[in-house]
Parts: sequence; structure tokens; C-alpha cells
Amino acid sequence: MRTQAGWGWLSAVFLLACPPGRTGRNAAETPRSTTISVFMLAELGGTIEPCGCNSSPLGDLARLAQLLRAEQKEHPVLLLDGGSTLFRAAQIDPARQRQEALKADLIARVLPELGLGAAGLGPSDLAEGTLGARLARQAANVRAAAGLVLEPPKIIDVGGVRVGVFGVVDPEHVAGASLHASDPEDAARSAIAELRQKNAHVLVGLLHMDMRHARLLARHAPGADFLLVGQGAPDPSRGQALFRYDRVDSTFLLQPANQGQVVARLELHTTGAPGAFVDAIGTARAQERVTELDKDMAKLTAQLAAWANDPSADKNFIAQKKAAADQLKKERSELLATPLRRPSQGNWFVADFVPVRHALGCDRAVQAQKQEYDRSVAEANLAAAVHKEPLPIPEDGVGYVGAEECAFCHKAAVAFWRTTRHAHAWQTLVDVNKQYDRECIYCHVTGFEKPGGAVLAKTMHAKDVQCEMCHGPASRHVAQDGKEKPRSLTLRPARDVCFLSCHTPEHSD
Repeated sequence: MRTQAGWGWLSAVFLLACPPGRTGRNAAETPRSTTISVFMLAELGGTIEPCGCNSSPLGDLARLAQLLRAEQKEHPVLLLDGGSTLFRAAQIDPARQRQEALKADLIARVLPELGLGAAGLGPSDLAEGTLGARLARQAANVRAAAGLVLEPPKIIDVGGVRVGVFGVVDPEHVAGASLHASDPEDAARSAIAELRQKNAHVLVGLLHMDMRHARLLARHAPGADFLLVGQGAPDPSRGQALFRYDRVDSTFLLQPANQGQVVARLELHTTGAPGAFVDAIGTARAQERVTELDKDMAKLTAQLAAWANDPSADKNFIAQKKAAADQLKKERSELLATPLRRPSQGNWFVADFVPVRHALGCDRAVQAQKQEYDRSVAEANLAAAVHKEPLPIPEDGVGYVGAEECAFCHKAAVAFWRTTRHAHAWQTLVDVNKQYDRECIYCHVTGFEKPGGAVLAKTMHAKDVQCEMCHGPASRHVAQDGKEKPRSLTLRPARDVCFLSCHTPEHSD
């Protein structure tokens, strides 16, 4: 694309060529800008969909696909990933290895179909070793290793906009995988210089490090326009923020929520001319800022009211606080009046953080791939468990016996239980073909893989969330015809019995 100076010269030629009475391009007018959208993921963590037990869950590959497909109708789209994409943790439960591998295969297949242009590298991507990283990775400070495909910093053409992308990783994050990583700041400086020399219109860094280290890198290795902070992403299911957003000089740092619950969206407007990008704020973030201002103003108003009744309060201090309150009101009014702060010339952007909600709907093609994954998981897990029997109850221990045993003496209690959702927990898995999914089953049966309890493929005596899930294993109590109440039983279960196992914020309202 032409520089501003080049366009100014061309405009002058047009003016001379135009006959009187016709309008040419003004020499001071900037070139027309190109609009593209860049979506960013952080710490997807092997999540292809949220738990269906929550009434308003966030995240889902099929819904992300729907969001991107809709955006592609408006602008050219680029998808970037910050790393720790494939697995939840750097170590995989041996019993879940096959299922986790199938899920990682699905993610590594779907993201490129959705326009993935580059992916960072995180420790959980190496849970199967360097051979299991699947996607090519941007990690300029990591030394090559067998089976790990590393890309050099590159230019991606997105609708004519040259997007320069590089990645670096905190050396400590890959040390456990026996990878050597050099100083990320040195690698970032080299990558930024290389990409600028190749005439990148916009430069994005994929950093697998936390926000504190990302700020330091932005300060010590300046020149990137945007940095995707890929480690330590917020988790809204745990009551955290939907995102974190920061700025160091002319570099903007973005960190969307983990597990695909929230994606960052940059709507970039660039002329291709050199110059920093201006944050134009936009409607969504203006409203978020107004909400913050309302809270700050309410707090400050209450403080001013208290100080007004305090004769010992410093008048100069109160005057400063009143001025601060007036400034907050002014900012609020301006944001409501003009949420889009588009500059008259140059490069600008609007950053938005989009919750991936049910209302987005599902892309049918990706949904079909998820359903095929469910079938493959059921087949693999069932084959691995077909010869596995429930653990026997030790002679000197306790185990699970099932609600039918409880019903002999506790008829009213069991009759009530049958009216609850707990009594139909197993069927909810069957309805969506997840009864053999190791991510789901343990919260829908009783005593999973514990003495006397359910095991995968053999759940009939212990299907659903039965009495013993809350009150404890009752084998000794039953053996004594109810005459003995062992320590394993409790009449009033502690709240932790529910909230530490299944009714977590991620899984339940």
C-alpha cells in the first residue's frame, strides 16, 4: 500500500488533471483505510465445549465458528491463538490419554478451518511431548526440537493488510518439556525489527507469559502494536473478569478469558501508512467504562457526603476530590455521547471482548465434528473399560451399595429422591451420548471408581447421583441392618461435598 507522502504527490497530479468545477482528492486527505478483524484466543486448554449442566455456559468451538463465519461476511478475518491450546494441563491422567488425544486432534483440525493464522506455544501443548504439539508454533526464543514444528516470524496477508506475527514464551513454561528457551525480550526485539523491515502494516506478538512479564517485554522490546497475553488468562466461571486490557506506550496488551469462553476481537482500520494505532474505544468498551465510572462516582459521592459532616476534614483535599468527581462525570458524559473516538487520519482500532454464548448458535459443520468426537470417545473408552469390574469392598472398609439398599428402610427419603434431578443425572448423559465420556461421568454416577461404586461401562447399580453421594458409602451400615452408623455416613453433608466435586462454578449454577 502507498505511504501518506506518496498519496499526497498523487493527489496533486489528480488536481492538475481535473478540469475546473470537478473535485479531485485533496492533498491533505489520507488514503482510504482497509478494515480487517483479528480474533484472539488465550489458553483454550483443550476445551471444545462447556459443561452442559450450567444454564448459561461460555465457550464452544461450534459457537466460535459461528461467530467467525458471521464476521467473515463483513471483513477479512484472522484468528490467532496464544498457546496452551490442546490440553488442560501439562500432565494427562493415564486413564484419559486416548480421549484427550482425540480432543486435541479435533482442535488441531478445526482451528485452521476457522482461519487460524498462527499459534503460540504453551506448556500444556507439550503434554504428549514435542511430537504431540500438532500445530506449527510461533516461539522465536525456543530452540528446535524433534517433532516440534516452529515457524519463524511471518507476514500474513489479510485482505491486503500485512499482519506481522511473532511469538515468544517464558523459558520456565517449557523447561518441564526439556526445551531450551532463550531471553524472550531479545527474541522479540529481533522479530519486531525483522517484521518492520518486511513492511508489516500491523505487528502482533503472541506471548505465553503472564501480564506482568508481558508489560516488561512491551517496555524493553518496543515496537509491536498488539500483544496477546497467553498465560494466566481470567476464568469467568470462577468469578474473574472476562478479560484484561492494558497499554504500554504505543503497544496494547489483550488477554481474553480462558477455555474459549471469551475471545478478543480487534477491528483494525489501517491505511498501510506507518504510525501507531489509536484506540477508538467503541460502544462495547465505552459501556464497560461507564459501568466502572458509575461505581467510582457512587463511592466518591458517599465519601464526599461523609467528609461534608466532618469539621476536621481538610478543605483543600475535599476540593480536589470534588474536582475528581466532576472529571469522572465529564468522562462519563463524553463516552455516552461519543463512544467511537475515531481519529481524523491514521491507523485506528476498536478492541472488543466477545463472550461466546449460546445465543450465537452453532456452526453445523463443527457441531458434526464434535458429535463424531463423542462417538469416537465412547467407542475408545468403552473398549478400554469392557473388562473392568467395580472395585470390591474391603472386608475392613466401607463401600457403595446403591439406593435400592437404602430404600428398604428409608422409603420416604428414596421416594423423594426419585423426584429430584439427581435421580435422572445418568439419563442426561445418555441423551447427548456422553455416558462414556470421562470428563462427565463422575458427576452423574455414584462412587465412580471407588469400592462398590460405578465404573465406566458398568453403572446400573450406581447410576445417577444417589443417596451415598451426599451421605457417604453405606456398606457397613447395611451389613448391620442399620444398627451401626459408621464414620463414613453423615446425616447432614457438608457443603464441600457438593461444591468441591461437581457443583463448581464451571459446572453448575
